[in-house]
Amino acid sequence: MPTNDVEIRVRVRNMVREGLLGATRDARLAGGQAGGAFGDQFTRDANGRLHDQRGRYISEGALAGRSYGLGFGGGLGETFGKAFKNIGAAVAPQLLGGLAASATSMVGALALLPAAALAGGAAFATLKIGMSGFSDALKSMDDPAKFAEALKKLSPEAAKTAQAIKKLSPEFKELKNAVQDGLFYGMAAEIKNVGSNLLPMLTDKLEATASNIGDMGRELTKFLSGGQAKNDLSTTLKNVYTMFGNMKPVLANLVSGFLSLGAAGSSFLPQFGTWLANITTKFAAWAKSANDTGKAQT
Repeated sequence: MPTNDVEIRVRVRNMVREGLLGATRDARLAGGQAGGAFGDQFTRDANGRLHDQRGRYISEGALAGRSYGLGFGGGLGETFGKAFKNIGAAVAPQLLGGLAASATSMVGALALLPAAALAGGAAFATLKIGMSGFSDALKSMDDPAKFAEALKKLSPEAAKTAQAIKKLSPEFKELKNAVQDGLFYGMAAEIKNVGSNLLPMLTDKLEATASNIGDMGRELTKFLSGGQAKNDLSTTLKNVYTMFGNMKPVLANLVSGFLSLGAAGSSFLPQFGTWLANITTKFAAWAKSANDTGKAQT
């Protein structure tokens, strides 16, 4: 087995050359045999003219052209067939070896995916627990009694944060009013015009559409009231619960395999975190430099 890329290329080149030479020799023989066999299908009459097996007249030029074409085609097919066969024999072991190496790398990458998913799940669960009850406090800021009750369910630091946000409530209200006034200015009159123009037509057309949809529903209920629907549904549900009965170990097997891969891949997470920190630090430095030097604006 070749040990490096240079040896592999040399071996493949030699195999290709030997395959082409051998295939060419075989092709010459195959071409001659094919042409000879083709010529045997013709006979000469008393005047020396050629006839095929059906008695049709064939000229010497046509016979020669056909014989040559058949011999050339047979030989060409043999040449390429032999050549590709030998090339495949030389390249296949190297290709399989490369696939094996790629598969090994892929297994390592797949082991990292469950670990990354578990890390994301842990982060989400942490945020979910940390924000528990906080949104309720924010929603009740306009009701002093409810807000005070919500604060009792929060940790001291979370309660301080909610109170700080409540103190900003007047500024947030002014901001909301200003944005909404800009967004909806003059919209009331336009909405009224749209309604006057479209609502009568929509009432007529949508009523007819609803009637047709109702007819579809009534046809469906008639079918569902019959024996065929009952029998077909019964058969389907029987097969469904049989399928789930056969799947009893599936979830346990999946979770077991997922956690095993996660445990194996989690050893790469600290290194991955360091890599992310380093690359984002370099990106921030590059962006700051581009902004300071004016390169980001050119």
